[in-house]
Amino acid sequence: MSIISINPKTNKQEKKASIPNKTVYFTDAKDAFQTFDKRTFMLIINDNVNEKEASKILLIDKETLKTKKEVIMENGFIPTKLKRINDEIVAVSYNGKVSFFDENLNKKKSFEFYAGNNEMLLNDIKFDDSNMYVLIKGFDMQKENVLGEITSYDLKSGKKVNTTPLKAKKEWEIARFELLHNE
Repeated sequence: MSIISINPKTNKQEKKASIPNKTVYFTDAKDAFQTFDKRTFMLIINDNVNEKEASKILLIDKETLKTKKEVIMENGFIPTKLKRINDEIVAVSYNGKVSFFDENLNKKKSFEFYAGNNEMLLNDIKFDDSNMYVLIKGFDMQKENVLGEITSYDLKSGKKVNTTPLKAKKEWEIARFELLHNE
């Protein structure tokens, strides 16, 4: 498993570094690789194949591509999304758990959220400064023409704030969402 630095002006590889990983791999979710600070990025790696190795958050130096810090996640917590919100790092697991870390990646708190069931699956998660928004979509159109739902959770308390069902007239319609900020 490697990280490669590419110069955007020349489109040429500048650096390459191996990440020691055993059977733990990069998560292919787009939000599993984020900026931590000006000199560091954070990366999730997990064993979502054999589920024998613990998931980790790695802090990688942008210049040297060397691992600065490795934080092992608790058993059963398999993060798929990272987000820096103010002075906290938020890690979200596909199975409905959210953990908050301070700037040194010490766990501060956590809460659980509804991440679906046999008929509805977690599809996307978005954040603003105070809430987490979770899109759950069904395999098929549910009762009353519901394709899915967006549920918001307060980041401080972990409590559910609101649920909005997403309705459609045709079964082939899809549901996606983006947070739009009014300024």
